Amino acid sequence: AREATLVERDATLVERAEVVSRLEHGLAQKTRVVAALEALVREGNSIAADRISQLRALEREMLSRDEAIAAGKDRQAELAQAMTQAIAERDSQLAKLGAQRDELAAQMLTTGHRIGRKLNVWRGRLAPRGTRRGRMVTLSGRFAEVTIQEGLGRAISNTLGYVFRSNAAQAMLESPTLRFPILSAASAKSGAQPQLHADHPEFADYIASREPTPEQLEQQANDVEAFVHRPLISVILPIYRLPLDVLEETVASLEAQTYPHWQGCLVWSDIHDLDGWRWLQGRTAHDPRFRIALLAENGGISRNSNAALELADGEFLALLDHDDTLTPWAFHDVVRLLQTQPDLDFIYSDKDSISADGSLRQNALFKPGWSPEMLHSVNYLTHLNIMRTSLVHEIGGWNPETDGAQDWDIFFRITERTRRIARLNSIMYHWRILPTSTATGLAAKPYAALGQLRSQQAHFKRQGLPATVLPTAEGMFRVQWPVRKGSVDVVVFQSGSVSQLVTVLDSLRACQHDVLDRIFVVIEELPTDALGAFSHVWGDRLVMVQVEQADWRGALSAVVDDLHGDAVILIDGRVEGLSQGLPQELAGWVSHHPAIAWASAVILDLDSRVIEAGRVVADNDESAPLFRDSYLHSYGWFGGPLWYRNVSAVSPIAIAIKSSLLAGALASIPSHQAANFASLCRVLRDGGLRGLVNPHARAHLRQPTESGWRNEGQFYAADPYFNPSFSQVSPLRINP
Repeated sequence: AREATLVERDATLVERAEVVSRLEHGLAQKTRVVAALEALVREGNSIAADRISQLRALEREMLSRDEAIAAGKDRQAELAQAMTQAIAERDSQLAKLGAQRDELAAQMLTTGHRIGRKLNVWRGRLAPRGTRRGRMVTLSGRFAEVTIQEGLGRAISNTLGYVFRSNAAQAMLESPTLRFPILSAASAKSGAQPQLHADHPEFADYIASREPTPEQLEQQANDVEAFVHRPLISVILPIYRLPLDVLEETVASLEAQTYPHWQGCLVWSDIHDLDGWRWLQGRTAHDPRFRIALLAENGGISRNSNAALELADGEFLALLDHDDTLTPWAFHDVVRLLQTQPDLDFIYSDKDSISADGSLRQNALFKPGWSPEMLHSVNYLTHLNIMRTSLVHEIGGWNPETDGAQDWDIFFRITERTRRIARLNSIMYHWRILPTSTATGLAAKPYAALGQLRSQQAHFKRQGLPATVLPTAEGMFRVQWPVRKGSVDVVVFQSGSVSQLVTVLDSLRACQHDVLDRIFVVIEELPTDALGAFSHVWGDRLVMVQVEQADWRGALSAVVDDLHGDAVILIDGRVEGLSQGLPQELAGWVSHHPAIAWASAVILDLDSRVIEAGRVVADNDESAPLFRDSYLHSYGWFGGPLWYRNVSAVSPIAIAIKSSLLAGALASIPSHQAANFASLCRVLRDGGLRGLVNPHARAHLRQPTESGWRNEGQFYAADPYFNPSFSQVSPLRINP
């Protein structure tokens, strides 16, 4: 036994010896690695010493340069002081000359005005603007002016150009198809008349019946003299890499304005196309209303727009893209509105698009009245927009960080500072669809999406609102608000059977629970076991309330004194499906945004066709649904149901309401409108608050809760969130 133990011990010792040997071998390898590393370190130290030596040499060189620069600065300071003194002396001389000029101007002003008024009167009598005789007088005056200033040859050249453009404009007014065709330079020279079309027969009828005739345009030009307030409108027009025949049409649309007190502020930023710049110089030389500048470089659309802003003297600014056109009556109608509302700061109009060759008018957009939350889906304002110049200077002009969405951003910043905003119910702007234009979609300018996102986020930050903005798959945006635990109460009222009520509660159970405080189930009969089973989900947060009449008013009246949350969500008991994020989507707007009184879901049928995306409301609180039977992703003359949309009323299907407003609003509804939910919506909006339809919150019904309503558009013309161009509501039709 002892020998066996010794043998086993010897075997163990052998194994350990082998292990020790392997360890020694590994240690030797590591020793070699360490030695190699030490060699590398020594080499690195040598290199570092060389670099340190080089750096010290550079420091000595920089020190000597700094000394030279300091000496140069001293000399520069001496020169600057001498220059400042010379400038002061020059300014003193200029001030004396300016005082002498002002004194002479003051002496001549009264006489000059009298003579000017008399000349205008006699000119209006003998040669009215727009007539053949008036054009001859204008032509003669320009010919004499250019002859004196630039010589006979230049005068003849300019006059021929003026005659050519006048004939083209006259041909435009006399088009036998649709009025005011957009002429290309080639078709104008050849005398060819493009055959214009509209993309829909109703739109063609609208154009033919609603837009001014040549005779009415001539009358507009004469009526301008009767305007008490005739502000100068400065047109901001940055130009970059554009076919000259397209730019010709843009410039011609300015010259065709029946309101003459405008100023074209054009900046050319394509420094590689100096031939185009020389063309622009010649094209605008005949009219002193054009102010043009050649930029040293292309700074991007915002910087270029700011450069154009520096040329502007007008009380108001108008935005015009270099490839788009204005209607001839655009500025006239703007200034006509200012006669009665001179304090307006922002004016916008309806618009349409034209094809690249100007032969097709399409994509008309008839806009609602001022709808701030719609800007969180799309820049529905687009063009034509008139902004008070002082406000644009006050906010610092355009922001280069939002290029691609620079106008969207400036609209946010302007409307944050004023509510003196008005819509003109007329198409005044044609947005041309070119391959490089955002009219073709964001793919043409992918950087625009980033600018749009920055504009949205910056807006909420300036407002002090805790919103996060995310892009959607549809190319729009989704506004998300922080989730506050237990900040929302839910009221589900029995408007159908108990089994339908169970379906609603099942849908609600799939939603996020953190935001919910209590769930009130308002019923007309005793609770059933099927309803009581939901106590296992919500415990004592589920409250059954029995009332005699479980409609929306009875339900809200029964629980209004027991609400704890910032918002209460009212849900119709016939709902058969809710989007998972509905509670936070609706309550977030109501809880966090001080101007939102209520927010509603889009109501869909089981095939996801729209039952209602808000309602239009008449003066007597009758209402009609918007976008009935349309598809969720469809867009048309009034936008689409996937836009955030301010509306005057909704149905009580799925809506969040500020809890603090509810008791007072219920008490304020007129007795004869006690059952009309549109009346509650109106009362809740008192004091300047707004209602909202949130397209990211959706509720489904098996079938609509109503089958008839007054459908004529004129009945709802006073609704600020509708457009009087529509002859009916569902489906939308345009007034002929």
